[in-house]
Amino acid sequence: MTVIWIAAGLSVAAMVLALVHFPGADIAASRTGRTIQMLRGLDPVPQDIVIGSSMAQRAFPPQPNLAASGQAPRRGLRLAMSCVEPEDIFRLIDAAIDVGAERIIVEVSHLFYGIAPCDKILRDTRGLAGFGPRLRSQIKWLVHGDSWVRSIMARESPWLGQTFTGEPALMEKESPPIFRAADPIPHLVDLLDKARRRGVAAHLIATPRSESWLGYIGAQHETDFQVRLQRLSQAVGQPVWRAAVSWPDHLFADPGHVNRTGRARFMDALRGMLEGVS
Repeated sequence: MTVIWIAAGLSVAAMVLALVHFPGADIAASRTGRTIQMLRGLDPVPQDIVIGSSMAQRAFPPQPNLAASGQAPRRGLRLAMSCVEPEDIFRLIDAAIDVGAERIIVEVSHLFYGIAPCDKILRDTRGLAGFGPRLRSQIKWLVHGDSWVRSIMARESPWLGQTFTGEPALMEKESPPIFRAADPIPHLVDLLDKARRRGVAAHLIATPRSESWLGYIGAQHETDFQVRLQRLSQAVGQPVWRAAVSWPDHLFADPGHVNRTGRARFMDALRGMLEGVS
């Protein structure tokens, strides 16, 4: 009987934590908070920290070595997650600066736009509809702590081995990206100013799109995106690097995410860029 009461007490405690520990937060924000807590506990601190959405999650390995050719390996960490919101990216940038990373690489695409599937996921995980997922999330955190967050950050998508062939159904499922109403540039300017004061090198990047996806969303969307990237570049006083606007479909697992072959090409191009500015 005592065991039953203890189990009930733990369940109630977990429920309270799920609703109170991150008040008003959805799963993405809760996940970000835990990721930051994990980051603050790392020793040694990663030299390079990559921050961004699922596009960065596919383009970078979990522990990217971004050392120049012939140089000693560098400790790298990928803090990228699907359906990330601008506020989460800002929090991760701030934390990466505070822990003393030498260099941060920020994939900026999702600061400017979101996609309908993510909007639905985030809607569904707010309020009572998301109580179950949040409760399971909190229980995992209580049981596994930092190891659970590390496992999320180290997880590799099974889609990396797939090859996109321009299937219309996949592009219809993604739906065209939707530009956000809020302007992320002022907040990003403040964070990059902080990085410069702390001696942290910051690089802003945007990943390529597949050729079929670029054709599907239309030239006007790409033009509008480039205008936003140019505004960002002017505001922060440095370029936003893109390996290319688009690459052939066979380098992608789906319309917007590179596969393993695309990752290798992307990483080679990125290392070349970093060597050029070091």
